[in-house]
Amino acid sequence: MNWLKLRKGKYCLWPSLGIFAIIAFLTNAAAQVVSTSPGNAVKIGFITPLSGSRASIGQDAQRAALLAVEALRKAKPEAAGRLELEFEDSAGDPARGMSAYKKLIAEGIRIVITQNSNVALPISQLVNNDGVLQLGISVTSDQYSRADDLTFRVNGPTRFEAEHMAHFIDQQQATLPGRTAVIAMLDEYPVRLRDNVLDELKKRGISVAYMDDFMPQEMDFRAMLAKLRMLDIKYILFLGYQTHAGYFVRQLKEMALAPAAIVGCVPVNNSEFFQTAGPAAEGTFVVSIKSALDHPGAQAFKKQYGYEVNCYSANSYDGITLIEHALSGCNYKVDLPCLKQALSGIRDFHGVSGVKSFDSIFGDMSDEYEVLVAREGRFVRRSE
Repeated sequence: MNWLKLRKGKYCLWPSLGIFAIIAFLTNAAAQVVSTSPGNAVKIGFITPLSGSRASIGQDAQRAALLAVEALRKAKPEAAGRLELEFEDSAGDPARGMSAYKKLIAEGIRIVITQNSNVALPISQLVNNDGVLQLGISVTSDQYSRADDLTFRVNGPTRFEAEHMAHFIDQQQATLPGRTAVIAMLDEYPVRLRDNVLDELKKRGISVAYMDDFMPQEMDFRAMLAKLRMLDIKYILFLGYQTHAGYFVRQLKEMALAPAAIVGCVPVNNSEFFQTAGPAAEGTFVVSIKSALDHPGAQAFKKQYGYEVNCYSANSYDGITLIEHALSGCNYKVDLPCLKQALSGIRDFHGVSGVKSFDSIFGDMSDEYEVLVAREGRFVRRSE
């Protein structure tokens, strides 16, 4: 086969329409099927936020998944026709994610890719009884890992990110001592990250002068910022998503607060942060996951979309590649013991998200982190 087919009812798109038409088509619907074959393909459910406040995260993942399928089609034409993706929109909501999962398994799908901890975690409680293989992308909850089950993920738990955040604050405190605040959104990933950050700060002898939280729907932080002003906070660890962080730093600038450093977590490294924050984004730090920017998949992504891969697109691209690798070793059959063994045995995988291996007990991969700083509308290495 040398064509890519999308299927939604009677719709069918061919290569002459281009990848942008494919993306536009997908983004305008809650559920779509992407296939490299008219039949006899293994169906994979892909639950990701395509609408709501985290839509850009899901769209990055979707775009990368499509590019991965296209790369497989070119590299392995005899095998790529055996893979089919069905996208479902979670809107970043656990209930919608669960509904999407139930829909997929009702259709007979037994391999699912799930994005974000708050959606992936409740699904992970069901997959073993349901006989479903789950691969998490951008799923960092510590609770996700359990020994010898059907859950895998292309990244590691929050404690690694927390270690990097605490180390950065420790370095800053050595040069300019000051009070530290930790602010977290009340959602699975930020709360788990907060708990680990507090533990890591404590290990380094750094006390937290102010701690607060906010609900996912909150975008007004002015009352919180007034308290930060009164306490003369120098370092702020903001644990939430890109839009919330954008409003936070914009309102901070409007209130003329000038802390020594604002440090965001991984999701803040996103274009929506800059769109929301505007010029106030300048100088904000973010802990980010390193990607292999010289990887062909990363280069293809930048060429196609005009910006570099982030952890969401990198994990998604790698997730598709890993699933296809396991399927090829199992004769493209959804043989769960075989697939589990095939994934568990992957070592030194050279992916867009780096050189990684699955932990043979928990099915986790790990990431390498770095601290970036906002300069002129994008995050760059501090040496740049």
